Amino acid sequence: MIPRPTLDRFVDDLRERGARFWREGGDLRYRAPKGLFTPAVIERLRAEKPALLRMILDEAVERIPRLPDSDRYPLSHAQRRFWVLSQLDGANAYNIPLHQRLEGPLDVAALRTALTDLVERHEVLRTSIVVDPATGEPGQVVHPAQPVALERIDLSARTDPDAAAREAAAQAAAATFDLARPPLFRVSLLLVGPDRHLLLFTVHHLVCDGISIGTLGRDLAACYRAARQGGRPDLPALPIQYRDYAAWQQRRLDSAALDAERRYWLRQLDGALPVLELPTDRPRPAHQTYRGAEHTWLLPPESASGLEALARVRRASLFMTLCALVKVLLHRHTGADDIIVATPVGGRVHPDLDDQVGCYLNILCLRDRVGATTRFSALLDAVRDTATDAFDHQSYPFDRLVDELRLPRDLSRSPVTDVVVILQNQEETALRLDELTGTPAFGHNGTSKVDLTFSFKASVHGLACGIEYNTDLFTAARITRMAGHLTRLAAAFVDQPDRAIGGVDILDDAERRAVAAPAETTTDYPRHSTLPELIDRVRAARPGAVAVSCEGRRVTYAELTRRAVEVAERLESLGVRVGARVGVHLPRSAQLVPVLLGILRAGAAYVPLDPEFPLERRCYMAADAGLSAVVADAGVADLDLPGVPVLLIDADDGSGEGPPDSEAVVPGPAGARDLAYVIYTSGSTGRPKGVAIEHRALVNFLGAMAQETGFTADDTLLAVTTLSFDIAALELFLPLMIGGRIEIATSATAADGHRLAELLRSSGATVMQATPATWQMLFDAGWTGDAALTALCGGEALPPGLAGRLATGCHRVLNLYGPTETTVWSSTFEVSAGRAAAPPVETSGREAMPIGREIANTRIYVLDPRWNLAPLGVAGEIYIGGDGVARGYWGRPVLTAERFLPDPFGIGLGTRLYRTGDIGVRRDDGALTFHGRRDDQVKLRGFRIETAEIEQVLMRYPGVGQVAVVLRDGPTGPGLLAALTASGAPDSPPPTETELRRHLRGSVPEYMVPAWWLVMAVLPRTANGKTDRTALRRLPLPGRSTTTGVLPSTDMERRIAPVWAEVLALDVVHASANFFELGGHSLLAGRLATRVHQVAGVSCDLGDIFTHPTLAELARLVADRAGSAEPATDSAAEQAIPLAPLTDAERALLDR
Repeated sequence: MIPRPTLDRFVDDLRERGARFWREGGDLRYRAPKGLFTPAVIERLRAEKPALLRMILDEAVERIPRLPDSDRYPLSHAQRRFWVLSQLDGANAYNIPLHQRLEGPLDVAALRTALTDLVERHEVLRTSIVVDPATGEPGQVVHPAQPVALERIDLSARTDPDAAAREAAAQAAAATFDLARPPLFRVSLLLVGPDRHLLLFTVHHLVCDGISIGTLGRDLAACYRAARQGGRPDLPALPIQYRDYAAWQQRRLDSAALDAERRYWLRQLDGALPVLELPTDRPRPAHQTYRGAEHTWLLPPESASGLEALARVRRASLFMTLCALVKVLLHRHTGADDIIVATPVGGRVHPDLDDQVGCYLNILCLRDRVGATTRFSALLDAVRDTATDAFDHQSYPFDRLVDELRLPRDLSRSPVTDVVVILQNQEETALRLDELTGTPAFGHNGTSKVDLTFSFKASVHGLACGIEYNTDLFTAARITRMAGHLTRLAAAFVDQPDRAIGGVDILDDAERRAVAAPAETTTDYPRHSTLPELIDRVRAARPGAVAVSCEGRRVTYAELTRRAVEVAERLESLGVRVGARVGVHLPRSAQLVPVLLGILRAGAAYVPLDPEFPLERRCYMAADAGLSAVVADAGVADLDLPGVPVLLIDADDGSGEGPPDSEAVVPGPAGARDLAYVIYTSGSTGRPKGVAIEHRALVNFLGAMAQETGFTADDTLLAVTTLSFDIAALELFLPLMIGGRIEIATSATAADGHRLAELLRSSGATVMQATPATWQMLFDAGWTGDAALTALCGGEALPPGLAGRLATGCHRVLNLYGPTETTVWSSTFEVSAGRAAAPPVETSGREAMPIGREIANTRIYVLDPRWNLAPLGVAGEIYIGGDGVARGYWGRPVLTAERFLPDPFGIGLGTRLYRTGDIGVRRDDGALTFHGRRDDQVKLRGFRIETAEIEQVLMRYPGVGQVAVVLRDGPTGPGLLAALTASGAPDSPPPTETELRRHLRGSVPEYMVPAWWLVMAVLPRTANGKTDRTALRRLPLPGRSTTTGVLPSTDMERRIAPVWAEVLALDVVHASANFFELGGHSLLAGRLATRVHQVAGVSCDLGDIFTHPTLAELARLVADRAGSAEPATDSAAEQAIPLAPLTDAERALLDR
């Protein structure tokens, strides 16, 4: 005899696929969809009959009792779920269209009678959902049977009857139901032509489910046959009605019958539940929408049969195998390793529920760990065990479970999971009316209940597959690619089930070409030349042209070369040779550029030592770089560099002989593969690390940027960036390669928006490069743009609002991206005013300015953790290859080996990729979008959050200047801190915290609303001009403006506070009390809305409770509707954010 667990799984699999077993006397009875009971299955059932009878005896339950007639009855938990959803939105998402095309003679009168008999037989078809006005509790009301009014519409005379019928069918499927008005189905009959009808039958999910569809079809056929014969249908009496089931379900929950199931599900979903961050093509709306479409395709028979064979080998079902496949797909698209998908089950756990019409569905949440190195066979085994246990505990209602989990309320998503997996095993839905056989005529109804629903159905042609998707989130192109990925995964695992799930190539040839080589960037350039050699050519052609100017001092190309040669000779006299490193410790002046060129002419690499950096950092960099000399001004005395010679330069020295003879200028000794500079960047160990860049990489970069910017000899570039930030290389060298002019802004000018704006005007600059913070500083100072200026922006993500202002006010705007390790910039994107007004969307769904396409001789790949090319539109880590890749980190061979890796996609030996740590997405058009850092994503209560998304939304609010959001630990746990500056605009006063919260809630879910708010005069900045988030994390937290101890203070707060206390069974409710944090759930929210409406005398619905979850917020909303808006300062929840002066301790923290 086979052990009981094996038999359990065998029976569970059959039940999952639609089989029902029961006892009749001492005999075993069963019913199953056509084709399910193969000869092998029947043989085993016969062999196991005694054990099966004992199993059914173990599971036997008492008959479901019938309720006495009443005015109203309790809802089932499935009905409660659908009622709540209908109150929030998406009322038509749960319409079930069952339209049938009828060809042949139709007895319309008999059909009308049959429909009436059908409604009389099944009470649920004449049931409505009515809210008790006294308690706010919804209940079901069963109405007396009435003749069905079958409207017959003649379309046969239309120009295109079939098109008119299709339009009518779509409208019927989409029309919403008023759940308080029966019946919750609609039926009409369209005459399309002679003996050609379209029966439109749409029913709400609240009174019907998938199994009910087959019952409806069988019963309607029996009623039609009887009506044509003038008799009553010969159908067995139903032992119960749906109302009886609802009451029985509630009694089981009130008893201890389902305690074991409850404990099981609370264990399964314990802790912070993972939120699956699916890559989207559009921003996720703050409130979930239900507009949808479906992509369908056929899995080839060989793959379908292979999956069934694999399921048998692993003692799993086809559903379990498909569920595992979907989880692999989701893992590959999101990188998530803890994945929950939902699946509906019939819920007919009692024999009395056979042949019943109604919604008995329950939702099971299947949670599994998925890792890139996991073998698919091992994952399938795990999914099998998870699903088996879930089916064993399928009676506990999903909506009850959601309430008990006390999940953070997020109106933009479904609770627990946004993905559903279904294996369809219901009977065919073709309607048979005597000799007339209908054919299903319902297409997709244009809705999507969740983000993604994967549905499968076995057929003789293969496995029919479908992905229903939310069209407000996804494009058809993305879903089509996703279907292809799933198909290739299926084929791969059928062939090799023990393969690691991260090792399968899911891309087809076309998509691989699109992500691996979206554009050819190979371009010729002087790869064997050094920067001084190229500048010498310009000097020979334009010796008298001005090369550099600063504060009125002007240096020609000839003089620039003379000074550079002088510096080189003096360095050589100090022992500097090719390959040496020379420190540069100079303020920003006209002398800076010739010093840099002199170092390069000597064959050495320059190492910036910014005088404004802390002394300890400067000393460390100097020692780590092993400097052979330092070029400095008089302020070098504070550096402790024993044994390192110092070449003192007067930054104000403008003297010099005339230009040297061109024949006398000897090119420097360095070669293209020698170092040009070593720049130190922040290190994860707390010590900076030096990035070593060769001449060839620098020359390639400058040539590429000359092409991208269109810089000419007539242009002037205003240089504002500290030498210690690698982007200064563009500002100080690009004009010199072309014959243009550099205007150097002093440090004081570069840090002052008013002075910088004046210098832009007076210098006649046509190009300026800066970080977003500097551009914002200019606008804050009143600058409005320059129609002749090309604005280069990089170093941080470019906010769409700032991009729009630049694009509107400037000649050209380029958004630039690139790490120091690949020589300044690696990609560019031209921002137009139109693009800035409607910025594209990244994979997270947030607005983002693209970072564009690769510059010349650069390759960028977006890879997953297993070094697979990420699909189009899917986030991965950015790796950069090409001629701009640095030699490595100075003196750090281990770190260099970790970050500079062999290029598996490159052509030629020795090519390398730099691992940036940045997250990016390759769009359909080949452009890249930046998605933050791997280490900048924060996770809060299970939600993965891109803080930049919050920042962008806040910066769109009037009166807000710059914003930075960081994750902080607080007295009650982690939360988000929003630090912001006021815009300074005279017509935009500083906003209140409540205004900002309300603004945010219109665009992001509640869990993304910061807990703490801080307005600062300026945000802390690093030396490179970027926001110093580390400093923000060290600041003391401001107090919350809505403390739990503040009692209701406005009139409306005092009026509705007792209602809150009544519904939540509390003694006192404070103004800042959050309904859901105090134990409220969806059903109580409906009750609260009803009671608030009664007390306040104005409308208040369920959605208002979700969008205004605190007492103060709801009181404000209701007061506004009542026309009695109250001043924000009356309530503790409505305080303005104080401008926080920094304490001495805080200033010290920031200075560090």
